[in-house]
Amino acid sequence: MARANQTCSSTATYWIAIAIYWLSAACVTGLIGVTKAIGQGLCKPTPWVNDVQFSPIHPETLVRNWTAVVSVDASQSRANFRGTFDIVFMRLSETAPDMEFREPFIWMPPSVNVSVEFGRDEAVERYWIDNISPCICRSNCEPLQGSQAMSALGQKRTLGHV
Repeated sequence: MARANQTCSSTATYWIAIAIYWLSAACVTGLIGVTKAIGQGLCKPTPWVNDVQFSPIHPETLVRNWTAVVSVDASQSRANFRGTFDIVFMRLSETAPDMEFREPFIWMPPSVNVSVEFGRDEAVERYWIDNISPCICRSNCEPLQGSQAMSALGQKRTLGHV
């Protein structure tokens, strides 16, 4: 009887060792993939705003649209890469205090059209791009280093006044 329990115990130990081996192999493979992705580095896309327009007031909705084309130079990024950014607005109003607010957008090369609604008594004093998400560099580009990579996560660019 003691012999049967000993055989069961050694069989269980064998299967536990096999499971630990395969789990370790999977973890090492995952860490190699993560290390490879991190090693490729981060690059900063360069966005800029073109063709800013403020529409007339729409009679039915009493709003007007601020529209622009945000062009993105992501030549250092991997192909088909996209990311996020915010446009921060300083809104002026005839009937309320001035207010800063942000609208999130998704960037993709070569450009993206953006639009934000404003009330009939509102105007844009100024706007800027903020929080541009970094992208993974192509292999032949110079990645950001250390603090540059960290600052790319919170990049802020003042763009203009309307």
